[in-house]
Amino acid sequence: RVVEDLLRSFVHEDFVQELDFKSLKKLNTKFIPLSERSRHADVVYEIKAQGQSAYIYLFLEFQSTVDRFMALRMGRYLFEFYQEVQRLTNDKYLNPPFPILIYNGDQKWTAPTSFRELLHDSAIPSKYLPEFTYHKIAINEIPKRELVKIRNAVSAVFYVENSTPEDIARNRKELVSL
Repeated sequence: RVVEDLLRSFVHEDFVQELDFKSLKKLNTKFIPLSERSRHADVVYEIKAQGQSAYIYLFLEFQSTVDRFMALRMGRYLFEFYQEVQRLTNDKYLNPPFPILIYNGDQKWTAPTSFRELLHDSAIPSKYLPEFTYHKIAINEIPKRELVKIRNAVSAVFYVENSTPEDIARNRKELVSL
């Protein structure tokens, strides 16, 4: 239910309406390389959309600083995931991903969401350059009044993330109503 609320409330893309949330299944992410042992917040879900599987890749970012190269990191995680899926299933095609970054730091998220934005200008034709973009949900950019309008568990968590202890005490009734 939380994943459904997250996608329906904070991902404003048409494909979300086509997802079959009853088919949502969490996948094992033990394939992440040992050098990335600290990345236990990665969560991968498989979900059907019009009978076809898709992967929803949730990368929960809980550090307090912005990582300019997040698009590179997320792209690497996805390619490692796909390499493992291909090795295990030997499927001819890979299911499409939808990568999401949930950022709860204090600073404004200023890092590029597209891998292309990390590359120098070049004479190399763009068709030869990697293209990768993730969907960013920066909790500190969502107005509290919007969170109150949404009225679900995810918006309540985001409301708390956006609040000081004083704000929470002062707006306790509003928070409880969420």
